[in-house]
Amino acid sequence: MPTTPTKFGKRDLGGDTTGAAVNAVPPKQETIVRTTTYLSLSETRQWTSTEGKPLMAKLIAFEDITIETVKGQTPADTQQVPKLTGKPTVVKDSKVRLMANQRPYEVALDKLSQADRDFVEKVRMAVTGKE
Repeated sequence: MPTTPTKFGKRDLGGDTTGAAVNAVPPKQETIVRTTTYLSLSETRQWTSTEGKPLMAKLIAFEDITIETVKGQTPADTQQVPKLTGKPTVVKDSKVRLMANQRPYEVALDKLSQADRDFVEKVRMAVTGKE
């Protein structure tokens, strides 16, 4: 008797009785694109730490607007253009958010120079409308 038989039998995989191909390629899923928009509260400026280290960054709000769309569509196509409700948060838990190198960072207020803390306070007062 040969080690490899000349006739091979078929068996169903997963209970499929339709005879569909086992190695069929699944349908290609749509690529989802996530877009995050940050609310800028200042122009790019030089921030200085209490240790004297400089950083070029923008002050941004803690609120983000994130939209998910199918690749190739714009948010206007899908009617998903959310709006910011209320006033933006400038200081949260004694921290501010800075956008440096296209990435957001949270920085403790006590790590910033006095001039930068005064700037943040001016922006906070302008946003809240309180003097």
